[in-house]
Order: sequence, then structure tokens, then C-alpha cells
Amino acid sequence: MFDKIQQAYDILSRPDADGELVRDALETYGLETEVTTISTDEGATDFVKTVVPGRDPDAPTLGVVGRLGGVAARPAELGPVSDADGAIVALAVALHLGEMRERGDVLAGDVRIATHVCPDAPVVGVATTSVSPVPGCGTGANYLTDLLDATGFVVETAKDFTRGRASFYDEAEYDRLTSLYGSMGRLQTLGEGV
Repeated sequence: MFDKIQQAYDILSRPDADGELVRDALETYGLETEVTTISTDEGATDFVKTVVPGRDPDAPTLGVVGRLGGVAARPAELGPVSDADGAIVALAVALHLGEMRERGDVLAGDVRIATHVCPDAPVVGVATTSVSPVPGCGTGANYLTDLLDATGFVVETAKDFTRGRASFYDEAEYDRLTSLYGSMGRLQTLGEGV
């Protein structure tokens, strides 16, 4: 798995990193990958979506989102920034699961993976899960062991979730709460009269 993190890091650390480089890497494992470029006057980013197909269309599907502001903050900072962790882990997960599938270890259900690639984004933020505060635009703060832990966690979750061994909520408790308090679906809308 370490090699996949290193491969993802190498792809995303390039000044010309974009969705096409990511697609090329994923397609080496036969993964169909969609790249959508969103541009404004201030810059562009490539949104990347891929699916690692499972063997059972009725098995649960897991979604993995690599969140970040940008993988780099060029020209102000050179190289990957702390904020790139989300994209690095998402890409490493896709590469690892793709390789597993190619070798014959096919998960029960699909895993859908999405992230975005922007090597010259202004990044503002502070890593809230680090031991000490790390600015989102700080370079040299991508710790490979932390990336390995995150990638391993997602891969193991994908294995168990897609075959029904793990769940993100207790169905019986959810049904009980719904019977007591009703649907909270209205909280997922813009509100009444909007």
C-alpha cells in the first residue's frame, strides 16, 4: 500500500498535475474514470470520479471523497501542501483497490471514489486532526505514515462495508428514533418557501 501512496504523491506533486494524469494512472488498472474541469477567471480544478466495480450489484456501495482546497499553492509555495492529503489518500485507495481487483481480489460491492486536482490553488485552512496546527498551505507536512494509516483504514472499511460486515448506523435504532421523532428529511432541504 505504501507504493500506492508514493505513486499518488508523485502524480499530485507535479506542477502540471491534473485530472488527466490521475485518469492515466487509474486506467492502468482498468478503472473507468471521469474528469470534469471547472474553470473561472481565477483558475481551474479537475474533479475526478472513478469506480472500482464489485462482484455483486446488490452489495452495498461505499463512497470515498478526498476533500481538500488544493494539492499545491503555486506560485507562492512549491510542492504539495498539507491540504493535499485528501486527494493523496483518495487516489492511493483507488490505485490499491484497482490493483487488488486486477489480481483477483474483487470486493463484494462497488467503491466510488471522488476528489479534485488543482496544483495552483490558494489554500486557507488549518488541519484540525493533526497533533499540532498545520496550515493548509504549508509544504513538507504530508506525513507518509499518516497517509498510510488513512489509506489502510479506508481500504479495510471498503472490504467490510461492501460485504455487509460493517455499517455506519444501527438500523433498529434509526427506526426507533424515526418512530419517536418523525422524519428529519426537512433538514436536508433549503426550507419552506425558498
